[in-house]
Amino acid sequence: MNRRVFLKAIGAALLPILPRHLWARTPFHRRRPSDAAWPSPAAWRQLNDAVGGNLLPVNFPLSSLKTDPQGAAAQRLLEDLKNPYYLGDQPGLTQTLVPCLINALAG
Repeated sequence: MNRRVFLKAIGAALLPILPRHLWARTPFHRRRPSDAAWPSPAAWRQLNDAVGGNLLPVNFPLSSLKTDPQGAAAQRLLEDLKNPYYLGDQPGLTQTLVPCLINALAG
């Protein structure tokens, strides 16, 4: 038997017996610092205290490309973006962001 067909059949059989509020999907919305629902600085401090001061501030390293794209800091950043160890050490970057950025800047 196909596993997907089996799981769909089990789900269809169990869905009617579950309470309705459990099978209603709630949309997931990512919160960004510019959103009104973003936590306040006081809420971040409270969370940081709750986890023993282990929160790291996440800065967006690419902001130097906006402020001074021809400056020494921007040129150094463009070189650092080619280094996977640099990417791993920067919480504000992802490996998928960098190839897109390099292609955009090269083109």
